[in-house]
Parts: sequence; C-alpha cells; structure tokens
Amino acid sequence: MIYILGLTFSCLITGFVYLEILDDLYERKYNERKWLYCLFVLLNTILNVSEAQLGYPLLNIVYSLFVLCLVSLLLYYTERRDVIVNSVMIVIYVSIVDLIVTTIFSTLTQSSAYIVLQDPKFFCVSGIANGLAILCTCHTFSYMLRKRKISNMSASLQAYMIFLLVFEFSLLLYLLPREPDIDNNVIILTFCICFVAVDIGVLYLFEKVSQNFELEKKTQLLMQQRELLVNYHESLQERFIDSQKLLHDMKKHLQVISNMSEKEKTMQKEYTDRLLEEIEDIQRQFQCSDKIVCAILWDKIQICKHDNIELDINMQDIVFDFMEKTDVTALFANLLDNAIEACKKDKQNTSRILLRIHKFKDYVIIKMTNTMSQTPKKTDNRLVSTKEGHTGLGMSILSDLANKYCGNINYSYTDIEFETNIILSTNCKI
Repeated sequence: MIYILGLTFSCLITGFVYLEILDDLYERKYNERKWLYCLFVLLNTILNVSEAQLGYPLLNIVYSLFVLCLVSLLLYYTERRDVIVNSVMIVIYVSIVDLIVTTIFSTLTQSSAYIVLQDPKFFCVSGIANGLAILCTCHTFSYMLRKRKISNMSASLQAYMIFLLVFEFSLLLYLLPREPDIDNNVIILTFCICFVAVDIGVLYLFEKVSQNFELEKKTQLLMQQRELLVNYHESLQERFIDSQKLLHDMKKHLQVISNMSEKEKTMQKEYTDRLLEEIEDIQRQFQCSDKIVCAILWDKIQICKHDNIELDINMQDIVFDFMEKTDVTALFANLLDNAIEACKKDKQNTSRILLRIHKFKDYVIIKMTNTMSQTPKKTDNRLVSTKEGHTGLGMSILSDLANKYCGNINYSYTDIEFETNIILSTNCKI
C-alpha cells in the first residue's frame, strides 16, 4: 500500500511537471478549456501507475516519450519539428533528476540506490523527495530549453536523440543492480553527471545546426528579393520606353486632330472622345500614389493581358511608406506572381484574379482571390511550390513580411479558387 501511494504521488507530480514545462515552451490551444489539461494529468497518473507496476523501466521511458509527443501535438501550438527533441530532453531531465535524488538519498541512508528502490518505505520517501526536486527545478529547466531554440531538425537527428535517450538509460539500468552496495552510488552519480554534460553539448550542437539552417533560408530569401528587384528595375526601364512611345503616339494623335478642318468637326469630336476613353480606361484600372506598387501592378496588368487573365483591382490610394522599399517589392511581386502562375495552369476555367487593398485605422488589409486548377501541396503543414525548379519560398516570404510588420497571413482554398488574406500594421516599430 505504501509503495502504491508513493508511486501515485510520483506519477501525479511528474504529469503536473510535464504540463508546467509544456506551458513554458508552447502556447495552449484550448486556454478556455482548462479541464482538458487537468484530465491529462489525471489520465497520465492512472496510466503511468499501471504501466510502472509492470516493472519495465525502459517501457516507462517509451511511454513518457509517447505521451509528451502526443500531448504537445494535440493540446499545444508547436513547430512540430521540435516536439521530439523537446520531449526527449524532458524525459531525460525528469529521469536524471529522479535518479540523482534517489542516489543521494540512498547514500545518506547508507544503502545502495537499488535497495532503496526495492524497499516500499524508502521508495515512498525517495519519491516525495524526487517530486519536490523536480517541482523546484522544472521552470529553470524549461527556461534553458526555451533559450536553446531547436527547429527544422531532420528525421535522422531526431532519431539520434531517441537513440541517445535509450542508450543512456539502458546503461544506467544495467549499472543500477550490478553491485548493490553504497560504492555503486558514486558510479551511478558520476554517469548521471556525465550524461547531463553530454546532453547539454548535443543540445547546443543541434541549436547551432538549426541556426545555420535558418541563416541559409534567410540567404535564399534575400537572393530571391534581390532577383525581384533586378527584374523590376528592368521592368521599370521597359515601362519608361513604353511611356515614351505613348507620348510619341499622343503627338501624332494631336497632330491629326489639329489638322482637321472646321468641316470635319464631327469627326474631330469622335476622334477626341475615343482617345479620351482609352486614356480613362487605363486610369480606371487602379489609383495609386505609391510609385513602387504602381510599377508592380502596371507590370502585372500587362502580363495578365498577354496571358488572357482577368485582373480586377480595387484599392484605396495608399502609400506604403511604413514599409521598406525592398519589402514592398517582395510583398506584391510574390503575391501576384503566385496568383498569375496558378491562373496560367488553369486551362478549364476563366482565369481571374481579384485584388482588394484597403486601409482600416492603423491596418492595411490585402485580399486576393485567384482561380486555379491544381490543389496546393503541403509539407509539414506549409504550402510548397508546385513549380519545377522552385524552392517554394513565396508563401514563406509573405509570412515573414506579415510577422515583420506586426500582422498576420492566412489562406483558404476550394477546388477552383485560392484566397490569401494579409493584414499589416502601419504603426509597427521594427
């Protein structure tokens, strides 16, 4: 009975500590449903006690790892790729603290750790001490784990972390009953401290790998932005040449009108009205005082005309002076390029792009809907490019820009349409 009480207390504290650490690492999905998280602690205690009575320590490790991964994915907003690493580190932390406290307690009682774990009374007192130690140190541990931000880890690195966990505890469990005397405690304690040092080193190494991956991704983004800027610089030069041609044509039109005699007044008026209609038709497409946005939209209008894509633009006259010029280019170029590419592939329906840009208080709201024929591909819950030879950074760039300007981006799609909504703050201090 004493053994069961000690085991129940230990499992209850462990479940509570798991929840405390996960709360420090991630954001809860169901903040208003606190009973879900209390239910987890209760169910984990029951299952953990039942599983622990089977007497297979490695099974307890596997169970704890499985529960942590499952709860992280179901009840928290995570980056998915860091779930396994964080779960492994949590299991190692709880188990190492448990073993260190047990070893110290057994040394104080002039017994071996193995004997303490076999004696119900010693086990109960040791379990209470373990629980208190974990409660006192869990927030410090989660702070250290949060500082070592791990993301974008490959499957092989995640598998290595699991191997490390199994190897360390297999060795400790092998040493634990080997020499059931007080001298064995020093050996176990030494191995525990060495494993902690190794785990911290591995975690630091993985953090550096993750940072290098992020730097490579940012380099790709910068290269793509640079390519966009070069393209739009060339496009602006082409637009300048086109405007010169238009001015030349206008001179010819004016000469024709001025050369018409008084008798040809009716024809002169018709000619003038038709010319004014063409000018107004160009102006009606959009009104924008931002030169960069104007240049990009005008360029995309020409592309859409060439590819028989209907482009409907409805926007307020907004100056995007709250954004860096390179960011404005990256935002609208990627947004429209993605839509045009999707429309080009849509051969069955009438290709159409609807772009709406409006300002509400301190926010700019951009909504774009385009037709498509191919369902978007997703990897790790992120959209990826279906274009051959492309890295699929378009949506990633848009997401980074939304975060940079204190906004957000979301998208939805049906079988034939894709809708993108972007909100940007005009008062975001970068």
